[in-house]
Amino acid sequence: GAVGIGDNIGLVGRRNGCDGWQVGIFAGVWAQFDMDESSYPLLNADYQVGIPFSWRRGIVSTRVRLLHMSSHLGDELLLSDPSLVRVNLSTEAIDALVSIDVKQWGRLYGGAIYLINPDPDTLDSGGLQFGFELRGATKPGFLSKWLPGFRRTLVAGADFKSWEENHWNTDSSVVAGVEISKEGSDRRMRLLLNYYYGHAPYGQFFTEKIEQIGFGLYSSF
Repeated sequence: GAVGIGDNIGLVGRRNGCDGWQVGIFAGVWAQFDMDESSYPLLNADYQVGIPFSWRRGIVSTRVRLLHMSSHLGDELLLSDPSLVRVNLSTEAIDALVSIDVKQWGRLYGGAIYLINPDPDTLDSGGLQFGFELRGATKPGFLSKWLPGFRRTLVAGADFKSWEENHWNTDSSVVAGVEISKEGSDRRMRLLLNYYYGHAPYGQFFTEKIEQIGFGLYSSF
């Protein structure tokens, strides 16, 4: 089972409609738990905190971030397997993405990341990322007769990452499902089918190859 929570808060900026710039702060944690055990022990937790700069004009937008990333194994996992070797995985990094809107139904993006003073220092530093998002037409939701203003939108996306440390092999993540929203509100709820193939996106296990499929429930405010 995987759980993630985080936020991006704007500190200073200037906007003219959707165009403008902003400097903020963000933090997030992504954790994985063993659902086969009665106590649901923590397997791994990845933390990120940083300062993003965002800019948008017309159909083009970009984001540059200076961030800290670290990964930690769960205590119960270490106690249950004394032979397990823990890696002190921690690094600062700078990453940048450029995004182009495709009318009202899509978005293309791509960029790169560079690790600064990684620990362990034997890690290669480069990484690439690209992908796309698709949005269908927004229509009244299935329960709009009883819940006026509720809407549904079919959504899909794919994200691809390649790391120098993993010999530039591509890790693929694909999602598709429905987004539920209420007219006049910024809140969104998404129920998505997830498919992932590639190196594990969980820091301590980044050298392991995995394939997984499942459902995810995502809420944004």
